[in-house]
Amino acid sequence: MKKKSIFRPGIWAVAIAIFLAGCAGMMSRPTEKNFKDPVITLKHVEVHKYWGWWYFSAKVNPSKGKAGNYGAPLALAFIFKIKNPNEFAVMMEEMKFTVGFDEFDLDTVILQESVWVPAKKTTELRAISVFDG
Repeated sequence: MKKKSIFRPGIWAVAIAIFLAGCAGMMSRPTEKNFKDPVITLKHVEVHKYWGWWYFSAKVNPSKGKAGNYGAPLALAFIFKIKNPNEFAVMMEEMKFTVGFDEFDLDTVILQESVWVPAKKTTELRAISVFDG
């Protein structure tokens, strides 16, 4: 009958314990000191939906519908890049931005979607807004 050595499993247990202790120190924990704000930039704007351009003036009597100053809607998609400079993942819970044209505010868009951005990565977020002509 062979005797089993206790020495070899003991060395492996110590080596695994040292390895796991070393790995535990590698993970960054978010604190106020090491947190950096994510960088959000507008990548581009796309036409999401187009119904053609039409306009009803209040002075014209249309053959269908009611007369009034209104026109065709235009849906635009705003694509944002969200870059996380941190060593840990962050979650954006809400985003708010205002669309302006020639110093005139057209719409304020509020997104209430939760978006996880992994550590040191960039993700895209699409926001859609509909404008009336």
